[in-house]
Amino acid sequence: MARAVARDVIDTVNRGEKVVMAKIIRRHGYSETTAKNANSVTNTKAYKEEYENYLGRLEKHRMNVISAMERKDLNEEQYRTLADAQTKITHDIQLLSGGKTENVGLEQDRQTLKAIVAAIQLES
Repeated sequence: MARAVARDVIDTVNRGEKVVMAKIIRRHGYSETTAKNANSVTNTKAYKEEYENYLGRLEKHRMNVISAMERKDLNEEQYRTLADAQTKITHDIQLLSGGKTENVGLEQDRQTLKAIVAAIQLES
């Protein structure tokens, strides 16, 4: 059941909706007491494995997007599409991993994007 809770949390984030853990936990058959203590589900091995597996896939996807952004033959629209995808993926990673989702928490990604843009501009 904990894996199902993790998948539901991930799906909720992907839909851009607010995660209400107690509601999700109750939906998967846990008691009201367990729903009020989300840690009893989120600290399970099954929940963590499902969650970490998804975060790993997101990280890999984000690196693929960044690599694609470094290509020299992208037009402005293609680059913008990749930049938007990278921003969304980073936001989801930060949200799911408990990190900051506001710009202040994304300084490293902003610097990476600036460096890529500068490199492309130099080559143009």
